[in-house]
Amino acid sequence: MKLRTVLLGLAAFSVAGLLLLVVAWAIWLHVEKSRVAEIQAEMRAEGLPMTAADLEPAPLAETDNAAPLLERAAELFKELKKREGWIDAVPAPGTKGERNLTNFDEAKLARLRQQMAWPETQEALRLLREAATKPGARFHRDVTKGPAMELGPVTEFIVAARLLGVAAWLHARDGDVAGAAMDLEAASRLGGLAGRSPVLIDWLVAVALDSLAVSMTSGVVAELPPPALDDPVWDRLSAFWGERERGMQAGLVHAFDGERVLAGGWIFERMLGQPGAFADLWKSASGGNDEMDKGAALSLAVYAHPWSPLLHADHAAYLQFMQDVRRSVEEGDVGGNAAAGIPKSALFTRLAAPALDNIPLRSREIAAQLQLGQVGLALERWRAEHGSYPETLAALRLPESDTTDPFNGQPFLYRVEEDGVLLYSVGKNGKDDGGTTEK
Repeated sequence: MKLRTVLLGLAAFSVAGLLLLVVAWAIWLHVEKSRVAEIQAEMRAEGLPMTAADLEPAPLAETDNAAPLLERAAELFKELKKREGWIDAVPAPGTKGERNLTNFDEAKLARLRQQMAWPETQEALRLLREAATKPGARFHRDVTKGPAMELGPVTEFIVAARLLGVAAWLHARDGDVAGAAMDLEAASRLGGLAGRSPVLIDWLVAVALDSLAVSMTSGVVAELPPPALDDPVWDRLSAFWGERERGMQAGLVHAFDGERVLAGGWIFERMLGQPGAFADLWKSASGGNDEMDKGAALSLAVYAHPWSPLLHADHAAYLQFMQDVRRSVEEGDVGGNAAAGIPKSALFTRLAAPALDNIPLRSREIAAQLQLGQVGLALERWRAEHGSYPETLAALRLPESDTTDPFNGQPFLYRVEEDGVLLYSVGKNGKDDGGTTEK
């Protein structure tokens, strides 16, 4: 009798304990879900996009859409790069290795000219030049795939810009000033087309193109006599860089909204209550070529189901982090460390945050480079008119904002040297390092 009483007592205690655990789990889950809902409500109140439909850009007429032209050009690039003897070149000073045009001997330069004359190369250039005249590009993408969405021709844009840069360099060598400037402008406008997308990788490609365009222009200008820079065609290129620099902040905010909705939303919503979601995520990250280890899949499935309150808490941390980073970009504070406040239990947020946290600083670096490009062209125009460079930047009579370093609010550093001028920003460390560059 006593044993039976003890067993019944233990059973009742176990049931009560289990019920308490279930209740505690349910309360925990409710608290974390409520936190997610609270942050989402704040975002809606601010008018932030919450769905893929909210990110849809304004309609673009078929005749204004550069996407079909860029897609056809990208297909040509894929085939061209497979051809035997393909030379990947770029007219960017400081570029190391075999790609730097200034290191080419006469034989290699002759082979490059033959490559540029191939019908397929000429057709690719024609498509790029025509695409650059369009106001926008809309690619057909299945955004429901989240991180696994197809990127389309965007991954070929760097190759496209380099090809236009080579064409511009050869134009400069042949004395065709207008042709050189127009191809450099076309290369720059590729960045503008990519930068309007809500997909973060597109924005990253766009700013890489901005940086490349300024660098290539420096290489092309070095091949031209000073009077060539007096041509008004260079004003259009400078104006476009100014447009890109002024739109850098808004473009990044838009891209962060897209990352939160398209990638973040896909990850957290797919993982909640879907047993196969982690395997799908793994395949996305590995390009579909690798199967997830069964032990890892089981561990993540436990995280997503019995421990789903943790996943909701992770989602809340992600939303809060993305909101904080977005605000810092809007306020011009690119040196923040929003990732520092992420809880250790927020597994996926902690994986994504360091890379995302560094992007605003990258945007400021590119903005400074675009400004330096504009000032550089103004210096060359001054030399074309006066025969030498000015002693100070003030002589250019540019708006103060154009010559102000975004890293310290002071004028860009400038000095005249025997073989030219040195113009540079203090960069992210805020120190005058003499104009040295980091990789």
